[in-house]
Amino acid sequence: MAFLVLYVDNILLIESDVGELSLVKKWLIQQFSMNDLGKASYILGIQIPRDRKNKMIALSQVLYIDKTIEGRELMSKVPYASAVGSLMYAMLCTRPDIFFIVGMVSRYQANPDLKYWQSIQHILKYFKRTGDNMIMYSRENLTPTGYTDSYFQTCKDLRKSTSGNVFVLCDGSIVCRSVKQQTCTAGCTIETRYMATSEAMKEAIWLSIS
Repeated sequence: MAFLVLYVDNILLIESDVGELSLVKKWLIQQFSMNDLGKASYILGIQIPRDRKNKMIALSQVLYIDKTIEGRELMSKVPYASAVGSLMYAMLCTRPDIFFIVGMVSRYQANPDLKYWQSIQHILKYFKRTGDNMIMYSRENLTPTGYTDSYFQTCKDLRKSTSGNVFVLCDGSIVCRSVKQQTCTAGCTIETRYMATSEAMKEAIWLSIS
């Protein structure tokens, strides 16, 4: 079975059988005007390094992060929402470690004050120190494992809490959601945890049938 990942005019093909992969590419080229660029190494700002000897593959955004850091001095003239958007792209693709903080600063795009802008500057400084971080996947641990946590009343205005969960497969994260503000107001931490667990179970059920 071949998997085709399509975004506008960018295509990734995934197939365990090289022969079948060649047939799929041949059929696509016959149907559409397209170029075969060979083995995937870079797409949409994401590098795809491989270590075949150790049977590892990774997703990295070193170049994208470097470019973002280079423009840090100009960020003072960039709208707050645009700065958050730059961070969110890295967060969604290869940097789940910043999910929580980016989720928090993204809540104040309508009317941000200085402390939230300073938080963005701190995230960029963190990027400068950890720009080489990437998600690594191996051929081991083929059973998805989920983790969940909660943060009690992170929104001081509405007294809403935040749920978080992450699912790991082949030693790398495949789902990371740590910024969802709970719709109900929890009266204590245990209620917050029950709601967070419920959200994680929904994700687990979706993964089990997909």
